[in-house]
Amino acid sequence: MKLFRTFIIAVLAVSLWSCGNKESEDKVEFYQLLHEVFDVHDEMMPQMGKLSELRQELEERAEVEEEPMQAKIYKDAVTDLEGAHKGMMDWMKNFGEVFPYKEDRLEGMNEDEIKESIELMKEQQVLVEAMKQEMVSSMENAKAILGN
Repeated sequence: MKLFRTFIIAVLAVSLWSCGNKESEDKVEFYQLLHEVFDVHDEMMPQMGKLSELRQELEERAEVEEEPMQAKIYKDAVTDLEGAHKGMMDWMKNFGEVFPYKEDRLEGMNEDEIKESIELMKEQQVLVEAMKQEMVSSMENAKAILGN
């Protein structure tokens, strides 16, 4: 699927680039940004299962932990993992609202609308990177606490 999407984006980029006008350059930039955003999402989505496993393990340890301070450490790590999970879900929902799926996301747009879409995609790029960082750091923290 990822290879197919990369191929389609490359074909679109080449065909748009060959037109040689500013609108086509903007379309190429938009689809390059879209590809980068999807790459981060595709990298992190498979990690959701591991995130849930870590959360479950921390919850189980917190339930049986007799030392209150250690139980709090486990519970705080669970809260961080839950926040990271929510961050992924919120980002995906937001992305879908800003860029509803259609084959050609720029279809029917004029040059100004395309430029606006580029700026919105740049914002999504920042947001997806922040989501990734939240997931990575919460999972690394959980692993460290669990001794993994």
